[in-house]
Amino acid sequence: MVPKQVRFIAAAVVGGTASALGGGKFANGAITGAFQYLLNDSQHGAAEGSDSATATKIIAIDGAGGADAGDNPTFRKLAADLGAEVYDGKALSGDGELMKAYGSAKSFHETNPNGRLVIMGYSAGGHEAVQLANMLGKDRITVDALITFDPHRKNFFGYKNYALTGGNVRQALNFYQRNSLQLLSGTNPFRGSPVTGARNINLTGQSVDHVTIVRYALRNYSNDIKGLLGK
Repeated sequence: MVPKQVRFIAAAVVGGTASALGGGKFANGAITGAFQYLLNDSQHGAAEGSDSATATKIIAIDGAGGADAGDNPTFRKLAADLGAEVYDGKALSGDGELMKAYGSAKSFHETNPNGRLVIMGYSAGGHEAVQLANMLGKDRITVDALITFDPHRKNFFGYKNYALTGGNVRQALNFYQRNSLQLLSGTNPFRGSPVTGARNINLTGQSVDHVTIVRYALRNYSNDIKGLLGK
């Protein structure tokens, strides 16, 4: 059997090579290739530990402002590589997408009561990811993993102290930064917040901002993400 470490490296190289051949950057392709390996490996392990394979649903909620805003391109590519359902996070136009994600998660749970549910969110989508986890908690639906990147308050500027209140999230990992706002250049238009009940990685003081935090986390904290996935 090929050692797990070798398979991980191979996934990164293949992902990077494919990205480069397609006109993208090798590094970004390697990051998503490696991350996809981590998730697939985690799912495979779960299946081996049970009598039958466990179904998995991944819900990803991006930041407001469109597909190209902030670090949405990195987040959305990651979501696509993982086969996630992607919902468009909203800052000012209501909770329509959040309610769609909620309905999808509930439907999945009804069909697959022992299935594995993963939620990811970036920026305003991180806000909605926490909301979604808490809504599911009221229904006593387990969220196996929650990953958020720089969640910030919707509807107006400012910090929000988030908290996981449902007791239903098995593992949560939150990356956030509160470096100086850079509104004119647009490089750091928002600052994120911690999430009580999650493992928080505070990137304040690092060379990272709101528009690069997803790629920074994937590049520098792959082992932490791997740990969240149970491998």
